Amino acid sequence: MRKNRLTEEQMNAIDRLLCEPTSHAIGYVPHRVMAESFLDLDAYLEEHYLPRFLDRYALVVLVLLYTWADHVRIVPGKRGRNEYLPTVIEDDGTHSSDVKDIDNLVRSTLLNEGPHTTNLYIESRGILITLRGGCDVLFFGLGPEEERLAQSLADANGLFLKRATEERTVEDCLNATSPTTYPRLGRTVSNHVLPTPSPLPAKTSPTPTPSAGPSSPRKISRPRGPSTIPRGRSRRRWRGSRTPHSRGSEWTPAPWLRPAPPGPARAPRCQTARRSVA
Repeated sequence: MRKNRLTEEQMNAIDRLLCEPTSHAIGYVPHRVMAESFLDLDAYLEEHYLPRFLDRYALVVLVLLYTWADHVRIVPGKRGRNEYLPTVIEDDGTHSSDVKDIDNLVRSTLLNEGPHTTNLYIESRGILITLRGGCDVLFFGLGPEEERLAQSLADANGLFLKRATEERTVEDCLNATSPTTYPRLGRTVSNHVLPTPSPLPAKTSPTPTPSAGPSSPRKISRPRGPSTIPRGRSRRRWRGSRTPHSRGSEWTPAPWLRPAPPGPARAPRCQTARRSVA
């Protein structure tokens, strides 16, 4: 005959797992949003968009549950003394619950249509999965291998696995008489998150060189090359607004470079002198 309740040892183990300083969560946002305006968006997304993501959350939970446990069954919650929430625990296979019943319990909890919180306790591995309304999925007791598997399933379904560690011990949580807030360090464990870019080096402005005296007029460099101006002549004799070295420029040569006008040819000066002597 199966026991349709939790034992004292199982309830104590669940309490200790809930007090583990390191926990994991699955969400649709890779970071922790602190803005107050995000609360309105979160409520809107929970009403209109989370039902579309419900299949992804439920798929991740069911695959992990049946990967870490061979057979499971549902233990209804108990009220009064030794109260505990509805819990899915491992079974030897003789009284296992149907997969459809497990799926309905997971979906009804995440949609706030059933119990507000449901625990999935895998005793053989010391792992606890806690489901809450609003598609809130928490993991306690994950080791490195279990974390990589949960990360792979979250990445494949477009979700993000986030790890949080509080600066406290398990005994601090168990002995606390009132809710206490501890410093925590969070990190998103996902291949979808881009690495943090390294800061760019600061730009340094060029240091001006000090001048010894008043600034002198800037010298305009001229193109180097063979000059077409006769030596001893001034460049001011060139006419036109551009230098002859400029491409496409039109310039007028100086009078001594202009060709002689057409007229009767004159004999060389030496021949004229010989004729006069004769």
